[in-house]
Amino acid sequence: MGKIYSCFKDNVVFFVVIICTFLVKLLFSDTCFFWDSISLISVPANYLYETKFSSLLYPPEINITLATFPQVYTALVWLLFGKNLFVTHLAYSLFVVIFLYQLYRFCGRFVSKEFIPFVYLFVLLDTTISTQVLLLTPDLFLLVFSLWSLNSLYSKKNIQVLFSLFMLATVSDRGMILSGILMLFHFFLHASQEKSFLVVLKKYTWVYIPSICFFLFVVLLQKVCSGYFFVNTADTSPWGNHWQFVDFSAFLKNIVVVFLRCFENGHFVVLSIFSIIFFLKRKTIVYEKSLLLLCGIFVLVMLLCTLPFCNPINTRYFAFLFLVFSVFLSKVLVNVLLPKSAKILFVILLFVNVMSNFIVYPEKMAQSWDSSFAHFPYYELRNEVKTFFDNKNIDYSEVGSAFPLLQSIKDTELIEDDRCFSSIDFEKNGFVVYTNISNLDDEIIDRIKKYHCIKSFQKNGIFMRVYKIH
Repeated sequence: MGKIYSCFKDNVVFFVVIICTFLVKLLFSDTCFFWDSISLISVPANYLYETKFSSLLYPPEINITLATFPQVYTALVWLLFGKNLFVTHLAYSLFVVIFLYQLYRFCGRFVSKEFIPFVYLFVLLDTTISTQVLLLTPDLFLLVFSLWSLNSLYSKKNIQVLFSLFMLATVSDRGMILSGILMLFHFFLHASQEKSFLVVLKKYTWVYIPSICFFLFVVLLQKVCSGYFFVNTADTSPWGNHWQFVDFSAFLKNIVVVFLRCFENGHFVVLSIFSIIFFLKRKTIVYEKSLLLLCGIFVLVMLLCTLPFCNPINTRYFAFLFLVFSVFLSKVLVNVLLPKSAKILFVILLFVNVMSNFIVYPEKMAQSWDSSFAHFPYYELRNEVKTFFDNKNIDYSEVGSAFPLLQSIKDTELIEDDRCFSSIDFEKNGFVVYTNISNLDDEIIDRIKKYHCIKSFQKNGIFMRVYKIH
């Protein structure tokens, strides 16, 4: 009993965070699937659930070849415990706890016990990271297995490195990329210690083999079953045009977008503060070289995977970078400032992270809605729009809209209702629902506004407007 009390006393912040996070998950357990998680988890998981895992290969209309771990896990939970949002949120809470534990361990590696609570909360309350923790999103699994792999790497537990790298590769295409990034980091970190590449290859290659074999299996399977290797560039795929090469002007635009994504959600303020400290204390700063190496590899690989293509660049793609770089900056802060000053600054940074969730961009400026809690009024407004059409007895097929309102109620809310809005077609739609959540092109927004708005729903900067077309 004494040991349990001692453990709780020494790690009270960790246990309090777990309890609070679980309570928040329960509070928002009616939050439906949102944004990419609908097509990346809910739609394929529904197929597995309805076919009772008759095959892990999807039909062409799913636009995914092989079932991923989040899809399999979600469908299995539904089969065992029932298909509803409460059960799904509860099942994802298991991985939330694993993430919170791995994050606590990771922070404890680089700062003293006195500062662990401050660094832990600073990283956890990063807008992008906390959003992935509370939503039903595949990025939760990416964060869990990448952080597990990183902790196992530093602890030199190669079996766990092997397992976590493999599981990371099974999460998604980005999971495979992140698994490759961690392999490169693992290799170069040990190469710097062993002073020989050959020694590292002989000693650690077996750790990488399962993940590499899985990647090759998926690539070959997609070629055999779907006719493409890593990504589907066909016009029939919703992601087909995302992997087309860009011209020079679009390449420059992508650079600007990456810059914006890395500096939004409070990161600009955080980096500005650290830049000032860096300038004032530059002669006394001691870097954690391994974290800087990992950040460098991540940035290089992710830029190679994003800048040359049309793929929309989402803030959550860089969640792992934000996590690692936040710990890196925290260690710098703790080393160069007096303890009291460091703690005061951490409190200010926590406030910045929390307040960043209330930032809503101008109407015609695209925002990564699934990387901030700013989108939360969407769920309430979506229900109000549905009620409006239900009360008017208007068929949903007559209503045009855009992503993410195009998915069926069944795939979004997990209830047996296949109704869904249609894509915007000004010749066929009787009505159009326009929301700033959709990040529509300026030309489409301007055209919609030429029609009469018959109903508007708005809350905390998020709006949904119903326009009568015919």
